[in-house]
Amino acid sequence: MEQMAADAVAVLIPTLRSTWGFREQADCACFQMFGMDVLLDEDCKPWILELNSSPSMKIDQTRPWLEDRDIEFPRCTCCDFPVPHIHERCVCDSVVKGQALGCALELVRSHVLGEDASPSLALGDPFSVYREVDLETHPFLEKMRPVEALWSRCCKGRGLHAASTMTSVQLRDELGAHWRHLFG
Repeated sequence: MEQMAADAVAVLIPTLRSTWGFREQADCACFQMFGMDVLLDEDCKPWILELNSSPSMKIDQTRPWLEDRDIEFPRCTCCDFPVPHIHERCVCDSVVKGQALGCALELVRSHVLGEDASPSLALGDPFSVYREVDLETHPFLEKMRPVEALWSRCCKGRGLHAASTMTSVQLRDELGAHWRHLFG
């Protein structure tokens, strides 16, 4: 599963770099959280169903209202569910998403404060939840290096958003010039 996650992140890195621009890593005080929906088959082999660039951090769920079980709870008939239902906190989502977000924030905190910052384990130990993945030698990223170099030269390292001010002819000409410079 770790390799599958590394592959998914490797595919996203060129897009993230092109939209953010090629700034120094030390200048970046941002992070991106992704959600990956995985299905395990009968042999416990993981399959990616979906990769979310903006995963929901909601911790509630909607389920049908059951007269014998939910008599003390008000019945809801909003449009979230086709039958009378109840909105309740999902314990599984609370634990998983709470730890994922808490540990991600702890990593950002330690990045901002530097290596000397002792982790505040109130949100969880980020190093037991997250592990840095070395993608420098990932085959996809190695193949993307020329394309990233092209974008780095084009738009003067400001990323894809700099291209939005260009006409299609200007963009074609600039990309073409840098393509010829890089690849002859």
